[in-house]
Amino acid sequence: MKIKIYGLQCQETERVIFNVQSAVMGREDAPIICWINDIEKMKLWIGIIPVLLFDDTMKSCGYVPSTEEIKEWLKEEQHTNEKLSEEIPLL
Repeated sequence: MKIKIYGLQCQETERVIFNVQSAVMGREDAPIICWINDIEKMKLWIGIIPVLLFDDTMKSCGYVPSTEEIKEWLKEEQHTNEKLSEEIPLL
């Protein structure tokens, strides 16, 4: 999984980064975390930053999600991925 955080260098973005790092700490399947602060790459999000994406699916925008909220999203993603892997037949 890849987690992307779109935001400028500000207190809100730093709190999102910290909460994401706290949520994934100690996980065996730790995702890749990317912070995007390039204005050109943030054109779509500039009015609603910070933005948090899990594999290009928006999880939050315009606010700082708590560590517990992020942990819950991680559990949901893991559960979804496990369910998908169970349903795909091998050829």
